[in-house]
Amino acid sequence: MLYLHVGDPRSAVDFDESLEGHALRFRIGGRLVGLTIVGARWLLAQGGPLTITVPRRVEIDPTALAAAITHGA
Repeated sequence: MLYLHVGDPRSAVDFDESLEGHALRFRIGGRLVGLTIVGARWLLAQGGPLTITVPRRVEIDPTALAAAITHGA
């Protein structure tokens, strides 16, 4: 799993799941403050973009997260 957050992750007051099964955390007002990518290493190894629907579709180039995955190994 890969945990990503912006600011204090404890500011989350609402939780949801993306269509792809990733955990989403929102603060008051609906701003996304945290994301848990389930199976991140495997997903990135597939070579395609990582897709997360938050409520709109977002694609992340695998190279953008490669350093985080390598660092967490």
